[in-house]
Amino acid sequence: MDMLKGNFLINTKEEAVIANEILRDNEYIGLYFSASWCPPCQIFLPQLRDVYEKARQRTISLEIIFIPADKDNQRMTRFFVDNHGPWYALPVGPLTAALRKKLQVYSIPCFIVLSNKGTIISKNGRENIEDLEDPLAHWFGALSVENENKV
Repeated sequence: MDMLKGNFLINTKEEAVIANEILRDNEYIGLYFSASWCPPCQIFLPQLRDVYEKARQRTISLEIIFIPADKDNQRMTRFFVDNHGPWYALPVGPLTAALRKKLQVYSIPCFIVLSNKGTIISKNGRENIEDLEDPLAHWFGALSVENENKV
């Protein structure tokens, strides 16, 4: 997560937010590697939004950061604002390629779940979401079930 520190992200209101705040305020981070031009990414996006909402309902401190494979920042931003959930995006630039390389992301869509300290919880987040009944329980174990049962 050190690679993100000091960099700006945008939210769906197109406001700039420093990544340090997101990392500090959330225990878990989901890095969503995707692109506006990618049909499989567009198919996966509703599933990701659903998992994000379930995490919020269970008060799991998970925030998603979209890491685009787009080349055009305007096109990426428009697609992000119009289609993604209420999370954050890293603007198009050299850091997006550096993150893909560091995390060995060779195809999209890819969803990687990490702690805010950078410990990888799952490099197979997309497959977990598509194949498991409850990916949150898979990633966060008792925390997920405990928070679901809170009154």
